Amino acid sequence: MSWIISSPLNGQTQNTLDPISEEQYEVLKAFFSNQKANRIKLHYKTIGDPSWIDFLLEEKWEKGVQLCSFKDEMLPASIEQLPELSSQLSQKFLDKRMLGAKIKLTKKLDKETVQFISEPIIIQDYAFLLTREYESHAVQIYHYDPARGWKYECSAYSYYVISCYG
Repeated sequence: MSWIISSPLNGQTQNTLDPISEEQYEVLKAFFSNQKANRIKLHYKTIGDPSWIDFLLEEKWEKGVQLCSFKDEMLPASIEQLPELSSQLSQKFLDKRMLGAKIKLTKKLDKETVQFISEPIIIQDYAFLLTREYESHAVQIYHYDPARGWKYECSAYSYYVISCYG
């Protein structure tokens, strides 16, 4: 199965007025449904910086990415295609109506209380999404199952705070 997302996969140029696709919103809904918080403050624009793609490629090894194991050959092939799309990432406005009730979009840049996300990049049956929260920055990887929709596969962390008490 292959998902074609309007701009990132067919080479059209993008600007901040372009919306993200319904399929990309489905990936975002899957991501936010896994979060326990009743209310999530999310920045109203996506992250347009593609540097996370280089990070993911650096963390890739023959059997996985960080602690994520490759379960099929499509995931490493999809990761290898990411650089082709990196120059096409840009900031995009998010639509609150497409995200669900627990999301509150905000223009605040308060890194302690607001989450930041990139637009999901969908390649075949995999989706890649950068998330930035106060104590972590990670690339979230989702897999599409025709019977269950977008399901969490694994995360590759570029930044994570470990608090020690005692």
